[in-house]
Amino acid sequence: MGAHIYPTYTMQTQLSLSELERDKTKHVNLLPLLTELRPDIPVLFEHTGAGCLSVHAKHTWSWVLWSHFLLLVDKNMKCYVAADARSLALLVV
Repeated sequence: MGAHIYPTYTMQTQLSLSELERDKTKHVNLLPLLTELRPDIPVLFEHTGAGCLSVHAKHTWSWVLWSHFLLLVDKNMKCYVAADARSLALLVV
């Protein structure tokens, strides 16, 4: 049998607030602040049901972190994406 391939994840270091003011801040660094604004919105990954209608239907909104993309998904699976994830927060506040 061939070798098994398992996904690997690299832990991201959280940036300071002054570093988050940059124009090119990665979405993964903005997500903790976005979840503080709306802690009721779950964060989903491919292994926790991201993209699965039955999971998304349970929540009015869900954050989906897929690779380096951050999506805001509603319960009907309508997806929103932006170059700066902070603008997505305007849809849910």
